[in-house]
Formats: sequence, C-alpha cells, structure tokens
Amino acid sequence: MRLIPCTQAADIFIQKLTGVSKAASMTGPAPDLNTYVTQMLPESVRNMLTSGTVMTKYHQNGGSKKRTVRVALDWQTLVWSDPKPANKDDDDTRTMPFRFVKLITAGACTPALLKKPWLGKAATPDCSFAVFDTRAPNWSLSLEATTQKEAQDWVHGLQLLRDAYLNFNVGL
Repeated sequence: MRLIPCTQAADIFIQKLTGVSKAASMTGPAPDLNTYVTQMLPESVRNMLTSGTVMTKYHQNGGSKKRTVRVALDWQTLVWSDPKPANKDDDDTRTMPFRFVKLITAGACTPALLKKPWLGKAATPDCSFAVFDTRAPNWSLSLEATTQKEAQDWVHGLQLLRDAYLNFNVGL
C-alpha cells in the first residue's frame, strides 16, 4: 500500500468529488453569483423573485403595511419597500443581505404574525412566512402573501436562493 501526503489525498478526494482538479479550478475564471444562480434556480423562480409582489408586512407592535417584496438583481439582497410612495424622493426601501438570512419558515411563526391587532385583521397562517436575520435573533421579516400558493412559492424560492447563495460562498 502506497502512502501519500495528506494534502495530496485531499486534492485527489476533491477532484473525484467535483470532477475538477484544484489546479484547474484555481486557473479558471471564478464564476460570479449571477451565473451560479442562473444555473441553480429554475427560470420561473428567478422571475418571481426579481419581479416581486405586494405582501403585507407585520410589525412587532401589531401594525401592518403593504410592501413590495423582491430580490435585488445582484441576488445578494432581499428588498421591501412601499408600493405607492407619497413622493419619489421619499425612499422607504429596506434590505436584508442574504449573507445574514438564517432561516425562512412558512406559517404564522413569529409574535408579529400571531398577534391579533386592535384594528385590522390578524395574519392568515397559511399565507404567512418569516425570514429570520442572524444579526438580530429577536427580529424577523414577517410577511403575509395574498394566497397560500404564493406564500409557498416564495418560501420555496427564497430557500432555493439562500441555499444557492450559501453553496456559492462555500465554494469560493
């Protein structure tokens, strides 16, 4: 039995696993996130995420507002903003970089989505989901889609994008 150095064994293992040698992967151009997402996500999911949709965003204090939710074209940021701003100079856009997305969960899973407001209606559990941020463990983006199918599509699409984003960054 022939023994080989540990680093060489690791290179052989990676080559067999990926089909690409370390030397070849280091000399070729590094793929960009846009190309990687294009390869990993179906076109229908990419279109849905970048086009966005109007959802209801629930606040910890019990209030709710309509917000346009979408993914930025660079695939690195989840964006929500007022669908009808009072004036064009009033930029009420908020963002969450995908590198801080900890978890995407379907259902009424946050205090904001579970709370019964004094005015208005409570969130519909089947149409609700939340995006959790690693920077603030007690904070989440709590959203309610128009329909159950729309909520399921967004949860699935955001999870696919989060997984692709994480896998892309691990591979670099």
